[in-house]
Amino acid sequence: RAGSSVIHALLDDGQGALWVGTGQGLNRLDLGRETLRRLAMPPSPPGVPLVVSGLAPAGPGRLWVGLPDGLYLLRLDGERFERWPAPAPLAPAGRVRRLLPDGQGGVWAAYDREVIRVAADGRLLAWAHTRDGHGAARQPAAALLPRALALGARRRLWVGLSGGVQVWRPAPQQPGGLAPVTDAALDALPRGAVYDLLRDTQDRIWIASTGAGGLARWSEDQGLQRFEHQPAVTGSPADNALASLMLDRSGTLWAGTWGRGISLADLNQGGFSHYNAVPGDPASLSHSAVLAVLMDGPDHAWVGTYGGGLNRLRSVVHTLVDND
Repeated sequence: RAGSSVIHALLDDGQGALWVGTGQGLNRLDLGRETLRRLAMPPSPPGVPLVVSGLAPAGPGRLWVGLPDGLYLLRLDGERFERWPAPAPLAPAGRVRRLLPDGQGGVWAAYDREVIRVAADGRLLAWAHTRDGHGAARQPAAALLPRALALGARRRLWVGLSGGVQVWRPAPQQPGGLAPVTDAALDALPRGAVYDLLRDTQDRIWIASTGAGGLARWSEDQGLQRFEHQPAVTGSPADNALASLMLDRSGTLWAGTWGRGISLADLNQGGFSHYNAVPGDPASLSHSAVLAVLMDGPDHAWVGTYGGGLNRLRSVVHTLVDND
């Protein structure tokens, strides 16, 4: 068990190590020796659990790490944590809730009220306040907490919130370099808590939420499509309360739920099937709530659970059915 039974983030560094972000700090799993070690961590604010909410690559020998008191750069040589110095007057408040690599060694980081982009060299490149997003004036402050991030087509930033989704476009003329997308068609996006977002190979955005409708998919040509749990339909998703998403190399979508394991589907065909926790079955998941999924080679996946630690599963290709 990775120092904690709650796994929030997973990252394979490509150098033989799996980094495991937990509710009690960061762990390094040596994949060759199969040994697990917890790193010495920066102190957490008094009374605040040392939750590692996000991990992202930061170039050779470095990782971005999201912690309760901000964004950190971890230098693997010596395992030194360096806190990113937020420039005034921005100074993002609250904990880091999610990280997203920008593909250039930098990172997008979601704080309690802001989303920022930091370059590999530490420069602040962009920022946006969720209170300024499309439809924010109609929502309570609690609904504007960022929980998920994805980069969509046309370099648009998708932000999953405690109460829906915002989309931001590049806007060099704006102070933060971003402007909200105000297309009325986006009003159809889910309104519940959005815990993960994923862009697939066809530039569609998948949305994992806990609101009505369960798993959803957005595309500019087809709008919003929903894939709902239907008890009478064997091939429907396992649940409508979703926590995580992952697309593997074969095109299989993995959708982790808050209480019924994982649903898997081949995006090119039809029908879901499931992994779940089965009491007394050592080959099943150790817990039914799945917060993080990461591919491990062509045939396996690491699965981080909420209460059951880390699992390693063999993947099986399945198909997808649109329940609309």
